[in-house]
Amino acid sequence: MERRIKVVKGAIFSLLEDAYQKRDKVAVIAFRGNSAEIVLGITRSVERARKKLQVLPTGGKTPLAHGLALGYEFLQAARAQDADLAPLLVLVSDGRANVSLHGTDPAEEALAIAERIGLAGIPAWVIDSEQGFIRLGLPVELAKALGGRYSRLDELGSREIAAAVRQ
Repeated sequence: MERRIKVVKGAIFSLLEDAYQKRDKVAVIAFRGNSAEIVLGITRSVERARKKLQVLPTGGKTPLAHGLALGYEFLQAARAQDADLAPLLVLVSDGRANVSLHGTDPAEEALAIAERIGLAGIPAWVIDSEQGFIRLGLPVELAKALGGRYSRLDELGSREIAAAVRQ
């Protein structure tokens, strides 16, 4: 878990530094416990991001559907404010959805929202952080529903993640 968070944070900081140079913007939504939250609104500020991301919430329950729904709403609102915005949703998750948004199956809810994101034409990349002998495979299904790219976190370093997002 510690290594995964270190890689994710390294990728975020690398992306922010690249965004600052290219005048791009980055936002971060984290989900754990029973809900998701916008940890970092759209910004180019590397320093602001470092301060906000010092303690990136991890572990515990996974309200994946809520995280995806919040990301979708956030990106749709951002696109409405800025027609030139070219968003990319990057989802880093083990796919172990176990908190329902509407009282139904959490994994099915996450897949339905992922499909809605894909139909909205929002490019996406799923970075699978699932580990262990037993793999449920939901991140692969999410990437398909999003119509996006799929990669395994254990095959990537923060530089590779940042380089792939830049492409």
